Amino acid sequence: MGFSKEEVARSVSLAAARFPDARSLSVEAVQSDGAALRVSLSGERAVIEAPDKNALSRGVFLSALAHARGEKLDLTETRHFRDCGIMLDLSRGAVMTVESLKAVMDVMALLGMNYLQLYMEDVYPIEGFPYFGYLRGRYSEKELREVDRYAVSLGIEVVASIQTLGHLGQFLQWNENAPLRDQTAVLMIDDERTYDLIEAQIRACASLLSSRRIHIGMDEAHGVGLGRYYALHGPVDRFALLCRHLKRVCAIAEKYGLSPMMWSDMFFRLGSATGSYYDISSHVPDEVIKEVPNVRLCYWDYYNRDPALISHMFREHERIHADTVFTGGIWTWSGFLPQVYRTYETSAAALPLCLENGITTVVASMWGDDGAECDPFLALPLLPLFSEACWQGKVPSLDAALCLGEAACGFEKAAVEAMARFYTGWDDMRGGKTYLYGDLLYPLSAGGDRPENLAKRFREGEEMIRPYSGTDLGTFAKCVFALAAHKAEISAGLRERYLAGDKEYLENVAETEIPALIEETKALLSSHRALWKKHMKPYGWEILVSRYGACMERCRDVSKEIREYLSGERAEISALEEEPLSPGRMYGHFFTGCTFPSAGPL
Repeated sequence: MGFSKEEVARSVSLAAARFPDARSLSVEAVQSDGAALRVSLSGERAVIEAPDKNALSRGVFLSALAHARGEKLDLTETRHFRDCGIMLDLSRGAVMTVESLKAVMDVMALLGMNYLQLYMEDVYPIEGFPYFGYLRGRYSEKELREVDRYAVSLGIEVVASIQTLGHLGQFLQWNENAPLRDQTAVLMIDDERTYDLIEAQIRACASLLSSRRIHIGMDEAHGVGLGRYYALHGPVDRFALLCRHLKRVCAIAEKYGLSPMMWSDMFFRLGSATGSYYDISSHVPDEVIKEVPNVRLCYWDYYNRDPALISHMFREHERIHADTVFTGGIWTWSGFLPQVYRTYETSAAALPLCLENGITTVVASMWGDDGAECDPFLALPLLPLFSEACWQGKVPSLDAALCLGEAACGFEKAAVEAMARFYTGWDDMRGGKTYLYGDLLYPLSAGGDRPENLAKRFREGEEMIRPYSGTDLGTFAKCVFALAAHKAEISAGLRERYLAGDKEYLENVAETEIPALIEETKALLSSHRALWKKHMKPYGWEILVSRYGACMERCRDVSKEIREYLSGERAEISALEEEPLSPGRMYGHFFTGCTFPSAGPL
């Protein structure tokens, strides 16, 4: 069966959105019986032999790119992973609009990525639970069906990634759902009301999406069986508890014709003396493995670059189930800009081992932890790290990946390289963000370097991104760098100049520098609001605007405190009198040494 005129035209249209001259190409497309993608381009004539319409779109894109460069093309590629795609986090505040999801899928199709996982904790419609997705921007049935139809037209499979144990704190916060709680964010196992909920979830996903696969979550269900469950039932074998629940959930999935997969970490955490996922001494007993139903395990790892550890994890997963899914990460959850270094280092370590271990499904996760401050479109140029590992059988250099990412997304390689300067290196996970939110008086900002060095780095990033500030993404990144740099510059000298009694400096900070900081915060807020309005539903923005507001009001408060000190109303600025210690800690905030009590009893 060959490609229809509409399918060829759609692929040409996608490529022409990036390279308008693609419309002048004469495209001869043949659907092959095998798995290979063959592309030949000479002059204005492109001959493409592709196994499916997703590969066809890649072939047309590569032809259009070569045509734009005035090059000939003669290549043969084969998918080394049956499924290669991304996971979008739609549950940490930012729920992407349908049009934005389509735009992401357009880029995926150009790169030949055929798998999209939608991480939806409570942002899809189910019957009988009115607080499920309440005030969270949940999708309607119509919206999800539209997303699925569009994906099918591009040869992309959309898989629902839901939660059926942990990570349901948004839903469980409401008093009406109290009977379903074990822990604050964990469901009560063995309670039939829990399985009524889970059946409603799975039934909805089965009816709204055409994929017959479903991701049932179950990661990071910390304390499962130790909250209300423990109070009601006493101590229990937690391995047995997890397996019993998993069997119930898998049976429900199978009832609706769905093949389940799940995050694997709870097995390894329960087998570890420290509760660590990546503990090489962790042991999942054989008797536990015998109780695990037929569910694919997803090994997620966006933290490690040690081949020995990663290989060990693949072997341990193989003990439990032969068909492991690997989920790596494009780091969108470190703050306002993607962590380019960490994305590359971890991907370059893990993807070759996926190839060696015969992994068939590889997913690049784009999480939105802590409010989804980083717009996913900033990170799309990093997708070729995964797409090229799939089609070429090797991880490209970062430079090559960003060149192809620029061609597919239109976001310049140099702009991505500039954003990388928001972090000091591959192991910096929060540095720049701490300066955006950090308090001027409290030395809690991190980043692996002295503030004066970070300020210089941020200023360099600001200058590098400046040529691209004519776009909404570039404007946002420029504003991020400007504010972080200015705050780091003030932090570098404030305490030293205070202790030296430099009142002229302090007056300048209070009267000039802090008002400038407030204006820079307003500029960042404005550019961020524009991006959010363009790509997201309005829900969740209230969290970020509250943070921006708090930062600006605290700046005014610090200015007042300095002025009171200068006028003699205060004898000292107490926070600047204290000797700074390392800001490293288990948890807390960027702006205070205090932590706050939990929301209350379970």
